[in-house]
Amino acid sequence: MREVFRDDFYAVAVDSEGIARITRLAQGYTSLRQAEDSLDRLQLCIRRLPRGMAPKALVDLRESPGWNDEAFEKKTIAFRKELTARFTPLAILVKTVVGKLQISRLNRQDAIEAVVFDNEQQALTFLRKPLG
Repeated sequence: MREVFRDDFYAVAVDSEGIARITRLAQGYTSLRQAEDSLDRLQLCIRRLPRGMAPKALVDLRESPGWNDEAFEKKTIAFRKELTARFTPLAILVKTVVGKLQISRLNRQDAIEAVVFDNEQQALTFLRKPLG
């Protein structure tokens, strides 16, 4: 796996099967500005990643600390939609069944096309299936 991006909050790596692994790290935000800057850097990395290099993605949110900020949540909707448009298929990995229910609800609410898993092996099996 080759890491292509890392800051205090996110890491992005690409494996030999063309799966981009976007990991939310455990470090929490201390301000809205910090959160927005980090998301902007992550978006730039994703936009620069050649489609042929990583057509599929796994977003790993298992270590994501809870952080409720309405302004940031609105910004993440656009980013999550961008991820859906960029990666097919897109899998989201969470730690708990409750997290799975919450992300699934948000995806339905915001028309995000992604499958949510609480089991890493199941998520990777899903991503490794041939397209078509």
